[in-house]
Amino acid sequence: MSLFSRLLGYATKEEAAGARMSGPKAWVVPPTRNCESMLRALPILFPDGGFVYFEGTTESRFAAWAEAHAVVPPLKIAYGTLWPRPDFFHIPLEANLMEEAAVLIKQHGIRQPTIHVHVHDGAKVLLEWHDAFEDDPMYVSTALSRERVEAFASAMDVGPVSSVTSESGTHDD
Repeated sequence: MSLFSRLLGYATKEEAAGARMSGPKAWVVPPTRNCESMLRALPILFPDGGFVYFEGTTESRFAAWAEAHAVVPPLKIAYGTLWPRPDFFHIPLEANLMEEAAVLIKQHGIRQPTIHVHVHDGAKVLLEWHDAFEDDPMYVSTALSRERVEAFASAMDVGPVSSVTSESGTHDD
């Protein structure tokens, strides 16, 4: 870590490096501002579990909850934020934990619990959502079926799901 990085609190290239979603195509899911419905819908998309990566928590009660449930990261995820150096948590993607987080968010009126949300299976990133709960869409790996992605979107009351090819940036329906 450089002297400037320590003084100014930004992440170095080495710290920020890590796994990203890969592949030429992705499903595009429209954004939702409903944190609770998104968290409750994750087990529909990932019934076999995985890990939810929360980066840049914005509210102390949610950060405390995430810290209490965090596990040792099985996969280093690329930071979405360089400054200030973000906090991050890998939480097992289990329905009971997603429900617990949703209840906490609802009880305390937390509008945006975290800046970025990703889901991985310990080996690869399967969902990327930068600027979560704002206007940016979620990108989901095409390793997951369109039917499952549409069920996820439907549970959040968003749609339609489309696909994008990364080389051209073109959307397909």
